[in-house]
Amino acid sequence: NGLVRNNIFTNNNISSIRINVNDWSNSTINSNDITNNTIISNKSDGIRFEAYGRGNVRITNNIIQSNTNDIFINGTNMGNTNPVKIIFSNNIVGIGNINYALKTIPRIENFDTTSSTTNFSAAFEFADTSKRNYSLSIFSRAIGIGNNILAEISKDYNGNTRPNPAGSRMDLGAIENQYAI
Repeated sequence: NGLVRNNIFTNNNISSIRINVNDWSNSTINSNDITNNTIISNKSDGIRFEAYGRGNVRITNNIIQSNTNDIFINGTNMGNTNPVKIIFSNNIVGIGNINYALKTIPRIENFDTTSSTTNFSAAFEFADTSKRNYSLSIFSRAIGIGNNILAEISKDYNGNTRPNPAGSRMDLGAIENQYAI
């Protein structure tokens, strides 16, 4: 099982996160979790999936914006009747004012994304990206809307308590804001 959490990926020339999902033994386990990352302004893919087997991936509470390709998906079923299941939930993907991103992703060859929910696109809502400050602004839509699905995530990128305040819903992205909704 892989876990990628609480990272800031920016200004990379290669895929920030590249996942090769090739679990031929058991398609019922969550083999990879990508959660609470800030993936912005990369000159390649934000997240790249390659799959030629089967398995499960959960992508939760991330901000994925302004990359050459925010999400790149590639794979074939190679005779496999069980697709790779990818669940996108509570992510900001892309920049815009229309809440359309990833609400209903079709099954793409070997990828089953039918359980993906509550994803949207939005404008940058960070404190100051020109100074590489990727803290959420006090007006950010990403504050207090995360999914607390992974209880072991109790700290953010800076080591601050997550969620903040205790008992609230965590924020999206790598850095927890001090203001909850």
